[in-house]
Amino acid sequence: MFGASRPAGKPTRLCSTVALLWIVSGTATAEAGSIGFRVDTDIDTTVGLSVKVTLTQTGNEAASDVAATVEFLDRATTGSPVARFDPGQNHVWEMRLRDEPLPPGAYAVVVRVRYSDANGYPFEITSVAPAVTGGNSGPRVTGAFVLPKVPANGDADGTLELKKPENGRSGPFEGVLVAPRGLRMTPARFPIEFDHDGKATIKVSLENDKLLAGTSVNLFALISNDQFGVHQTDTVRGTLRVIPAESLLSAATFYRAAAAVAGLLVVLELFGVRRRGA
Repeated sequence: MFGASRPAGKPTRLCSTVALLWIVSGTATAEAGSIGFRVDTDIDTTVGLSVKVTLTQTGNEAASDVAATVEFLDRATTGSPVARFDPGQNHVWEMRLRDEPLPPGAYAVVVRVRYSDANGYPFEITSVAPAVTGGNSGPRVTGAFVLPKVPANGDADGTLELKKPENGRSGPFEGVLVAPRGLRMTPARFPIEFDHDGKATIKVSLENDKLLAGTSVNLFALISNDQFGVHQTDTVRGTLRVIPAESLLSAATFYRAAAAVAGLLVVLELFGVRRRGA
């Protein structure tokens, strides 16, 4: 697990499994289907940094144009897309992001998987896997990503609540937010100032442009710190759910308007009858 003790000086090989996202999609003439993915991430720091991503389709509807992208610090690599991804199918991408040895520390590797549903609508899911090399990681920064339900094509405010360990971590901290495409989080990168109790609260603005109602996605905050030449990134995860946009016309208003229209039609009909009788 992230932050576990390991013999000093030995590289690590880590495996992270994250069950990520279910999307319900369908047509007007068929029963709704689902697309679900399980992402297994195997990280090898023996020489540089290599990442193997295994994707398994757990839904009952085929996806298309499926591809995995791996991000590490300022580097990113995308594997070749799979044109059609059927239920039960799995695919492996092996990508190399770094040839030179990693400095000692605990790092975070971001994995993005993009795909399209049966209607051609694009989606993206995210996960984060740890990579530890060169010794033990220090005490973790912990916290909670408090996220509201966000309407489709709407926005909302969330809160990132953090707690610094009581000992072993000092110096400046920085936060980076990770979200799938279609959702913007502001600020995306920010310094973190802990108070005298070792706590920090960051307000996060969420703007949803493309995520559909009924979608649930994982969001991540990566909290990084360098101390005595050793880097450490801790991860705080939250789950965001998208709800239908609020209707501008309430049910009560609709029925009042319908009643008014019906009354108007009756008046017009009576007026027409009188004119015909005259």
